[in-house]
Amino acid sequence: MQDYASQIRNLFEDDSFPPIVAFSGKWGIGKTYFTVKTLIPKLQALYVPKILYLSLLGISSLDDFKDLLVSKRYLEEKYDKKSTSKLFSILKPVTKLVDGKNIVSELIQNSTGAINHYLLNNISERVFVIDDLERLDDEKLQKDIIGECLRLTENKNKFLYVTDVEKLELDPSFTEKAFSETIPFNPTAEDIFLSLKPNLLKLAKDQNQIVTLIEENRLTNLRVLKRCFKRIESILSYLEQFPQIDYELTKSKIINDAIYISKKYYVDNNPEMIDGDDSYENTRLRINRSFILNDKFVSYMTGKQMDFKKVFHVDQLPNNGSPLDKILHNPIYTLNEEDFDLGVKALKKYILCKENVVVQKFFECTDYHDFLVKYEYIDKDERITIDKIDLIASSKKFSDNEGAISRQIHEKEYEHLLEKYLNQIYEDEKSQELARIVQEMKVSFKDSSLYTNHKYKTKPILHEIKIDTFIELIDGWKARDIGYFASFINGRYEFHHASAHLGVEEKVITELLEYLKTYQITLPKSPKRGNIRFVINALNKVLASFD
Repeated sequence: MQDYASQIRNLFEDDSFPPIVAFSGKWGIGKTYFTVKTLIPKLQALYVPKILYLSLLGISSLDDFKDLLVSKRYLEEKYDKKSTSKLFSILKPVTKLVDGKNIVSELIQNSTGAINHYLLNNISERVFVIDDLERLDDEKLQKDIIGECLRLTENKNKFLYVTDVEKLELDPSFTEKAFSETIPFNPTAEDIFLSLKPNLLKLAKDQNQIVTLIEENRLTNLRVLKRCFKRIESILSYLEQFPQIDYELTKSKIINDAIYISKKYYVDNNPEMIDGDDSYENTRLRINRSFILNDKFVSYMTGKQMDFKKVFHVDQLPNNGSPLDKILHNPIYTLNEEDFDLGVKALKKYILCKENVVVQKFFECTDYHDFLVKYEYIDKDERITIDKIDLIASSKKFSDNEGAISRQIHEKEYEHLLEKYLNQIYEDEKSQELARIVQEMKVSFKDSSLYTNHKYKTKPILHEIKIDTFIELIDGWKARDIGYFASFINGRYEFHHASAHLGVEEKVITELLEYLKTYQITLPKSPKRGNIRFVINALNKVLASFD
């Protein structure tokens, strides 16, 4: 990195200009971080060690600034005990006169003679590093502060302003005169990475890749990178526990996409990440086998959801030693001929021969096969054409991996087929779920999943149960089950917007209410008949909420 400390020292020692230097860089580039962690320690080695850092955040007047200077000089400079003791001995007789007020401020504003002279003019031979000048909205205040510093340079004080000169509310002609020199802070991609490296656990060894990506994406905002790296390391810590994953390949892809997403979202303010009409961009991402097309990964990297365990389905990540995963997840240009040939064979086998397959992965394979044919990586295979895929898919035993990388599909026909088979899986699973719940309810409503599993409290499901099934259940339930059912209905519609969310259940609620009104009077007075009254009251309350 450029030797900023020596450059600043040389400017401070050049007595042809007042020693006031601007250290300028754009917001977020890491000026303050670099100044505190690196620059000040290096300057301290040159000016042993009389350097005081202060931020102008919260300053609203020149007197505030003077208070801050005095406080930093006499109350926080722990190594200068002699000056501090002398200050307190001077202030002691004055405290009674200014009881309850800011002593330093009162002395600066009201005192005269020796005390005022001591507080301000006796500040000497110090280097003040002043941050956040550009955050003051008042142009006059900015000028007054610089003017006060100029006056204090007469006592061999030196001032380094850490700021963004382009954002100052000052005429450029003023800044040119105010600062003896403006040093631009332009860290290289490597400088940026090295400044963050000490805090990295999982990414410290990935310097070459990260530096290249910082350059390619022109992402120099330190805050954004720190946030990005923190999220990457969280997800990598989770993935390390799965030995079947090709960890290094997965990490490389995550780093690549995470930096891209961070730049697009936080710097370019592009919430969509990828323009659906940008065919070049989509093609580039497909060739690189990008994870960006996974919505959950984008949501995680942009802070919309922070459960990194739900970002990827582990079975869908690159698997160690799998020729199929190697061709699916590696950029195609990185494969040698042997890996490419083995990958193509595995791709065709997964499409044509394997019976038990993951539905998302199957259509990703068919889509990628078309891509390889289209761009002339392989010859067309008449067994695998878009008009035959539905027939092939109908013979498969599909499973669904929630969270799988299912958006890496380019052809609309394959997207539609994927949706079709996902819906089939969903309907089959819903049917099985419903049959299981009804069977549990027949044994005991209190012990059934509908009552014990919290997710069913807000999940629309009653409309999936036919009225005839409810009649059979109520006829078989004992009074205790009827009572628990009444309690379930009573609490079911109490959350915000419940009627809108559970409105699909209105028809079966109405039918059940009409049946119970008739059924109840056929029963003798008993706990069961009494509990049915509670169910009727609960159902009436539910229907009233739909109005």
